[in-house]
Amino acid sequence: MSEARVVVVTNLKPSKMRGVKSEAMLLAAEKEVNNISNVSLITPHENTPIGSALHFKGFDSIEKAPRLKSQLWQELQSKLRTSENGTVVFDNDHPLVDEHGNPATSVPNAGVR
Repeated sequence: MSEARVVVVTNLKPSKMRGVKSEAMLLAAEKEVNNISNVSLITPHENTPIGSALHFKGFDSIEKAPRLKSQLWQELQSKLRTSENGTVVFDNDHPLVDEHGNPATSVPNAGVR
């Protein structure tokens, strides 16, 4: 994964995973094909500068997002998907974009975790 451009959620409440403190998570799309689960990382648009904050269009972008507890993250995550063209969307209507409106994408018609 060296040099990979990825989308990272950094405002999660810290938790331990396999004995290691985790404070962030990579976003990935998961789609089942022929009873096999395929996972692909969510990638920012090629014109999105590294380190840019992303937000869901239609919601205000905030300087520092509050930490999310696990239960709230699970509720939000259940409404994340990729559209027919692979754009990450919240509640089927709000694309995940950078400050210029460039979308984050992955495989089409998949769940996002």
